[in-house]
Amino acid sequence: MKEDLIILVESLPNSYLFTQLTGDFPVADELFQGLRSMFVKKTIPNWVAYWVQIYLDIHHVLRQDVGRGFSELLGASGSMPSSVKAHYQCCPLRIF
Repeated sequence: MKEDLIILVESLPNSYLFTQLTGDFPVADELFQGLRSMFVKKTIPNWVAYWVQIYLDIHHVLRQDVGRGFSELLGASGSMPSSVKAHYQCCPLRIF
């Protein structure tokens, strides 16, 4: 629990600052709206609690190498266009 608390204490202040901004936020996605609800309205939707648990689990599994997930995502996205192209050359899309 202490490790979870440390991770959250390091992460949530930045989220809090963003939710205090007024006006239109450039990228106001569902996560941002959920955090704003948590900090401003003092209500915590169930899915935000679920998201926090997933966030903590990722940090526990990856530890100091938490940036690895992003680098692996970038690597996979780089090979995606050629993979999709190869698939459609093999199996063309048929509309009935």
